[in-house]
Amino acid sequence: MPALSFSGEPVRGPFWKLILSGEKEQTVRKPRKRPIKEGELLKLYWKQRTPKDQKPIHYIGSAICTQIETLPKYAFMYSEAFAQKDGFEDEAELLDWFGEDNEEEEFNVIHFRLIRNCWGCSWAGRLGGIWVCGQGSGRYANIEPFSDKEPHIFGCYEVQKTNGSKT
Repeated sequence: MPALSFSGEPVRGPFWKLILSGEKEQTVRKPRKRPIKEGELLKLYWKQRTPKDQKPIHYIGSAICTQIETLPKYAFMYSEAFAQKDGFEDEAELLDWFGEDNEEEEFNVIHFRLIRNCWGCSWAGRLGGIWVCGQGSGRYANIEPFSDKEPHIFGCYEVQKTNGSKT
């Protein structure tokens, strides 16, 4: 399960706050050796390698990768709308973050949706296509689209140990 670490503090506020508020639902990254796939569970962290006692938050939450785009830098660097979706105030701030060199370089734009649950569990992974609670509660998430914009967990259900049927 891939981890993504965020550290930016643009004019609009630190990325972790923008992610939790739903204002930032994408990130631009260099391609990985093991690419992230659509539908994969992501773990989101704030300054992952910084000691926990030196920052306001460590684990932002779990998210589902909803889409991956591979784009050359020039395709997004001069777009105000793209800059705002990525958490920046405007394209000038985005340009300042990424720099203007090597506009042909390709990047992955990772779109994600933070998993908002109704039980307070932290979701850790999938088991046979079903999201499994990471706290060992025995609960499984029933993730269905809540609206066009946001997946929502409509509840959890216990799994019987004997035959695996839902209860």
